Amino acid sequence: MTNLRYTHHISGHTRTTLPDKDVYTVQQAAERLGVTGNTVVRWIERGLLKASQITSGAPWRVQVTESDRQRLAAGDAPKGWLPLKAAAQALGVSQQTLVDKLQRGELEAVRVQVGARTAWRIQVDSVPSDIQMTLFD
Repeated sequence: MTNLRYTHHISGHTRTTLPDKDVYTVQQAAERLGVTGNTVVRWIERGLLKASQITSGAPWRVQVTESDRQRLAAGDAPKGWLPLKAAAQALGVSQQTLVDKLQRGELEAVRVQVGARTAWRIQVDSVPSDIQMTLFD
């Protein structure tokens, strides 16, 4: 790519600091959240983090607010928050439906440290009754 740009006098991407508040590169976001860059990209693709690109293939500009950091940084879950499988059972929906609701922001969830791994804990006690379905609804 460098030779092509040089031959046709096309300027390359310049590395500048991002001017927007709470906007980071993937690597900066990863450092802020204590995860790898690949994890940040996965979270962007799944809708757990907001991000934009100038054009397809350009570097991501990732928005990481304090509430994102608290939600996604591994820590302790509030008492009564359930793991994914238990939350799906409590709400009477599939795990995939629950993940979809998390991505749309319809449910609250936090990441927790479980040994060497991280896992999700989901708040189900304040879920509106129309979301809580039973098997026979």
